[in-house]
Amino acid sequence: MKRGIWIVILLLVACRPQPDPVILPSACPDPLAGCRLDAGVVLRFSVRPSIMQPFDLEVEAPEDAAVHASFRMSGMDMGPNRYRLLRENDRWRARVLLPACVQGRRDWILRLEVGNKIYEIPFMSG
Repeated sequence: MKRGIWIVILLLVACRPQPDPVILPSACPDPLAGCRLDAGVVLRFSVRPSIMQPFDLEVEAPEDAAVHASFRMSGMDMGPNRYRLLRENDRWRARVLLPACVQGRRDWILRLEVGNKIYEIPFMSG
C-alpha cells in the first residue's frame, strides 16, 4: 500500500506544470573581449566564429547552474546543435561548432541557458 502512495506522489510531482523559462534578449558587441549578460554571467568566445570551425565558448556563471548553448538563425532551422558546458576551474567551457548554412548567411543567435534563464545573443560569424 505504501509503495502505491509513493508512486502516486512521484507521478503528481513529475506532472506538475513547469514554469516557462525567462528569455532575456542580450547584447554582446564584442564576444571576443567578453560581455556581462547579467549579474554573475559573463560570455566570451576564444576566436571570431566561422562556419564549421571549432571554437571555445567560455561562460562565467554560478557554480550550481547548469550551462548549455545552441546556435540558430532567425527563420531557419539549423538542426540539433546543443552543447553542455563543463565546469573548469571557475568557468564553464565547451568546444563548439557553428552549423553550416547553405544560404551563406552569417547572422547568428546564441541561445545560452544558465540555470532557469535563457539569454539570446545575436552575433555575426566571420
